[in-house]
Amino acid sequence: MHWNLGFALLIAAVVVWLYSSLRAEISSIVEMLKRVLAAEETREPEHTSDVAIENERLGDDLDSRIRKEVYKECPRYGIQDAYTIAELTRYYERENSRGRIRLLRRIYRQGVRLPFELALKAVTDSDSSIREWMARESPYLDYSERQYHTVQAETAPTTTDSSGETPTFTDTVTHLYPERNLIERLKQDSDPFIRAALYENHHLSLEFGFSPLSDYGIETFRECAPLERLAMMRNEKLELELVKRILDIEDTSVHLGMEERTAVAKACLVNPNVVQNGRLSREMFPAGADGAGNCTIWTNSEAIWELASKWPVNSTIPFLAFKYVQAEDQVKARIYKNSLLSGYKLNRFSWLEKQGKSSWESIC
Repeated sequence: MHWNLGFALLIAAVVVWLYSSLRAEISSIVEMLKRVLAAEETREPEHTSDVAIENERLGDDLDSRIRKEVYKECPRYGIQDAYTIAELTRYYERENSRGRIRLLRRIYRQGVRLPFELALKAVTDSDSSIREWMARESPYLDYSERQYHTVQAETAPTTTDSSGETPTFTDTVTHLYPERNLIERLKQDSDPFIRAALYENHHLSLEFGFSPLSDYGIETFRECAPLERLAMMRNEKLELELVKRILDIEDTSVHLGMEERTAVAKACLVNPNVVQNGRLSREMFPAGADGAGNCTIWTNSEAIWELASKWPVNSTIPFLAFKYVQAEDQVKARIYKNSLLSGYKLNRFSWLEKQGKSSWESIC
């Protein structure tokens, strides 16, 4: 009897202990779940907002890409009327110097030219950095609206048949708005550096006569100030005929003293067009040239080496030409052998003597 009662009490104690332990465990689990739910509730809005922001960004990027594609076909400022000109003017006036340059660059990248009203503001801006950017980078500055007319010239002295002399015709150019030529305005700028930067603008190469149909820019070069001539040597479309005139120390047509000629020659030898022509001369079939074009490339490169080799050693012109301007191997070998610049050769190839190579054939 006592045994049964003790066993029952033991069972009851075990059940109570299990119940209390299970209840405590359940309570801890419930508290943990509450904390997790509370944390999820606080994180959910942040996660949702992040997703919304990301979706909005992707949407903006898509809209931006679509707008860019549309601008390629139909730029906003392709048609310039009173509204778009007023809009651009207001945008321009609100920006600082950097913002104005960014605005000008964006418009040009759309493949359209600035309206005259905005271009005039830019080339007369009180900030010299904007005028400098326009002088060096603007692809279009002449708003004078050229008009070409064919008129009858004087009667030719020769005849074609018994009916009489054959009339000849010639083209004349007039300007509807001559005062709108902003190139001339920049040439009169108060800052001499801005006047010089204008001649580095490769978009205006035809304005400077950089063409075989004119005089390769020689006349413009003669009229330039010394600083402007140095800027012209940095023009990407500098004519190689002008370069050869400068390098030819016996040519007096460019009206240069020896000191100024040396400075200009150094600048033209690192011109992109000169350097690229030399690289093309090393190719059997230069890109973008064929037939007579290949011959011209090789001839120009050879002429630059020939003319540079005649300069005094202390002028560093031979060193710069041989270092930066390429030529065919046979041209290099011949000039190295025939050059009278013995001091230059001795300094340049002294390592050959140390190796016991005394013949110039060894370097050819």
